[in-house]
Amino acid sequence: METVIKSRIPGLQSLITKTIAELETELNRLGKPIATDAGVRLGLFYSLIRYWFIEPNSASPFYANC
Repeated sequence: METVIKSRIPGLQSLITKTIAELETELNRLGKPIATDAGVRLGLFYSLIRYWFIEPNSASPFYANC
């Protein structure tokens, strides 16, 4: 049993390294995360609300019929 486990370690290490590289590539593609501070999230939320409901512009679906 010990021999089987030891023989599979290099394959597992390779798989882990490959998976980490794929995850890092995906994270880089997604971009930097936004701040997780509650105040910053609330500010972002208010900005989105202002953008969609308060400021009339052509990008907002709520002003399409105006």
